[in-house]
Amino acid sequence: MKCRSFHARRRGYTLVFFAMMLFGIMALAALVIDIGFARLAQQQLRIAADSAAVEGLRGEGIIDYDDRREAARSFVHWHFDDDLDSTGTYPADDDGAFDDGSGQFGAGPLVQFSGGAGDASLVASQLMEIDRGSPVYKPQVGDGPPSASGSFRVALRRGATDAPDGDLYANGPSVPYLFARGSLIHRQLIQVGMTVRATAEARSTPALSIGMPQEAIVPPLTGLLPLAVELQFWNSLTTGAADIQAVAAGQIGTAGRFFALAGAETMPVTIGRQIPAAASPADGTYVGYVPIYANLTTSGTPRVVAYGWVQVVVNGGGTTTSITRQPSHVGGENVSAVRCYPVSLTAAEAAELVALIPQVEEPLLAPCIRSNEP
Repeated sequence: MKCRSFHARRRGYTLVFFAMMLFGIMALAALVIDIGFARLAQQQLRIAADSAAVEGLRGEGIIDYDDRREAARSFVHWHFDDDLDSTGTYPADDDGAFDDGSGQFGAGPLVQFSGGAGDASLVASQLMEIDRGSPVYKPQVGDGPPSASGSFRVALRRGATDAPDGDLYANGPSVPYLFARGSLIHRQLIQVGMTVRATAEARSTPALSIGMPQEAIVPPLTGLLPLAVELQFWNSLTTGAADIQAVAAGQIGTAGRFFALAGAETMPVTIGRQIPAAASPADGTYVGYVPIYANLTTSGTPRVVAYGWVQVVVNGGGTTTSITRQPSHVGGENVSAVRCYPVSLTAAEAAELVALIPQVEEPLLAPCIRSNEP
C-alpha cells in the first residue's frame, strides 16, 4: 500500500486560508484608506474653523460684528481656494487651478454612486462617479446665531444635520466609504457614509505678548509704544479722558516712563519682561500698545503684568505728555494670547504676576482658540 505524504494531504490549504483572510484584509484596507480620508477631511475643516474663529473675534470692540463675520467667512473660503484667484462668488467662480486647471483643494472627496446589483440596501456593484468640475467638498458657509461678547464660534461639518450652533456654520454631505464597500462593514453604515465635525471657538483673554511696530509698511503695523505705565496709575485713568503729566528725563514721576525702542530681545514685549531705563521722548502723537508694569514685592523689579491701548501726545520738547486710555478690545494685529518671547522668572515672581493680571482695568485682549473635535 502506498501512503500519501503529509504535505500532499495539505494541498489547497493556502487558497482556503487566503479566501478566509480576504474579508479581514479588505476591512483593514478600509480602515487605513477610508478612515484616513475622514481624518484628513476633519483636519482640513479644523484648520479652516480655527483660523476663521480667530479672524471673527479679532478686532472685537473696534470692528463691527458683521464685518468680522464676513472676514471670517472669507478665511474659510480662502482655505479651500486653489490659488486665491476667484473672480466672483465662491465657489462658483473658483477656477480650481494652480495655473494649469488641475488643482483642487477641499475637505474630502465628493462621490456619487449609481446602479447596483440585488437589493438596494446591499449597495453592491455600484458605479462610482466623480464630477470633474467639483471632485472635493468646499464648505458653503452660512450665518448662525451670534456668540456672546468675547467669543466667536465656527462649526464646519460633513454628514451632520445639526442646527446652526456657531456664528458661522456649514453642513455638507458625508464622507463616503470607498474601499470599505467591499468589506463586511454594516451595509447601512456604508450607505450613510462617515460624519466628521470640526468646531472652533475663539475667546478673548488678556494679551501676553505684543509685537514691535512697523512704520515702514503700508498701512503701518501697530505695536509697542516707547512708554510703560505703572499699574496703579493705569487703573486711575478714566477711559477716553486725557491725563496730562510732566516728564523729566523720560520719567513720569511714579506713573511710568518713556524708553528708547530697540530690538525685540530687550524690549518689554511679553509678560514678565523688565522695563528698560528711562529715555527722553520725541514730540509727537502716538497710538498703540503700552506695557503695564508693577514693582514686584518678591524681587523689587518692575515687570510687565499686562498691556493697554492708548493715545499719547508728547510736546514741550519731551517735557509734557497727555495719556488717554482707550477702551479694552481684542487686538486686531500684532497681539498674541501666548507668551512669544523668552523671559526668566523665579517661581515667586511668576506667582505674583499671575495674581496681578486680573487687577488690570481695560487691558488689551487677544483671541485664544479652543478646538473641539468630537
